Amino acid sequence: MASQSQQQQINESLLDACRSGAACEIQSLIDRQADIHARDADNATPLHHASHQGHRQCIELLIDRQADINARNADNLTPLHHTSHQGHHQCIELLIDRQADIDARDADNLTP
Repeated sequence: MASQSQQQQINESLLDACRSGAACEIQSLIDRQADIHARDADNATPLHHASHQGHRQCIELLIDRQADINARNADNLTPLHHTSHQGHHQCIELLIDRQADIDARDADNLTP
């Protein structure tokens, strides 16, 4: 069992890997018990970061591992909001196909 500081480091590494699109690293970290529901200082999950950057393979991997597709960050944004704002069309289609809430409203009452 990892100590709390080791677990925090593994979770931070997962968030970084999702930002950079390192799917193999994400898989390795999940295998090492990284928390796919980990949150950063803005309450964003790994799926938020992968979605914002348009890393389709990473998004699919996280969803397949039961990441919360409708998780909300501090601004009440979902991963679908992030990928929609960035115009990542393939990622938008993937999230919608996997049942992302297209009617989710953010802090400004806007949908994706």
